[in-house]
Amino acid sequence: MLPTPSVHPDFHLPLSQRTLLPQSHLWFPYIPRGQLTLLAAPDPAAATALALHFAAQTSRQLPLGPDPDNRYTLPASHANALGSTDGPASPLLVTFLLSCLPPVILTDRLRDLHADLDLIHALQPSSSFYSQLVPSLDSLLFGPSPDLLIIDPLLPTCSALQLADLAAWAESIHAAVLLVTPCHKKFPTNLPLSRLRDRARRALPPALLCPNAHLLLPAPAAAPDAPATHLFLPLQSSAQTFPPPLALHLPPPLAWHTPADLPPASASSLQNAARFLLDALAAGPLPAADLRRRGAVNAIPYRTLQRAKALLSIHSSRPAPHAPWRWSLPNPPAPPPHAPPSQPPPKFPGALGALADSITLPPHRHPNAPTNPFTPAEAT
Repeated sequence: MLPTPSVHPDFHLPLSQRTLLPQSHLWFPYIPRGQLTLLAAPDPAAATALALHFAAQTSRQLPLGPDPDNRYTLPASHANALGSTDGPASPLLVTFLLSCLPPVILTDRLRDLHADLDLIHALQPSSSFYSQLVPSLDSLLFGPSPDLLIIDPLLPTCSALQLADLAAWAESIHAAVLLVTPCHKKFPTNLPLSRLRDRARRALPPALLCPNAHLLLPAPAAAPDAPATHLFLPLQSSAQTFPPPLALHLPPPLAWHTPADLPPASASSLQNAARFLLDALAAGPLPAADLRRRGAVNAIPYRTLQRAKALLSIHSSRPAPHAPWRWSLPNPPAPPPHAPPSQPPPKFPGALGALADSITLPPHRHPNAPTNPFTPAEAT
């Protein structure tokens, strides 16, 4: 006998009679309440650091990130949003954190972020917890409903049906659910944003593409000793206006940047490599191994550096037979000397060339050739 499918309790009511909460965001327009939000990253450690930052900011009742439109308001808990009269309104935001990190390490990292640990409930779930995800979450609702639920990482065994049940659960309690998942593919950040979004959408499993999805990518640093910079790129959004990309420095304290601070995405990889070589070699020659290492830090493949080297006619030289190769910019050609207009330019350079130009030799004639008074044209 087939199991009876679950139906939304308000399905029998038409939309005109249902009590619908207005759409609100925990972080406008990136993380909405009552919906699933996916955070994918090739570097799982960077995604975990950003998720812990979100948990700490939520517990401190602070915005999760930049708010250019000033749309952030301190929302009430779910009970107050539903019009409960059990007690006074409480603006405190509660966070549920399902993390693979041990509780000791998780507590230390949240304490370093100045999080309010009284408003964060953490659990290191087992595999059986994920097999019955929504019933397991219902068993955790012993107190106020969470305003933010973070699952880090989302196991690849979670099916589309489980995510659909999780989306219905998030809508029922009006909570923001952040799903952190690794993306085992590297993306070049020098592509246009439209092509980068298309590549990321094709790389992620279709079942994981939530209505709100973001990609966290390492971006080229401005200098080798600069802090790690990442690109926060929205892939999909349920908001009316598509969110702009952001840049951030992950090492504490986390710092956000406006989209204007991002490198131009329209430049090709070859143009970026050529610009990198011109800037690096402006002060003088550098070892090729050093340029290769610095290029890798700036996400420039060595093959692209070689193509840019050939395009710029960069020289390779060794100061000694067993010394490492060094790259240097080509010397600009010396301007030609201004010769008098009446004097033709020399055919050969140097003093011997000038002497050879001053000597006029008779046409070469073989000594035994017969004398012919006719020219070749007249002879024919």
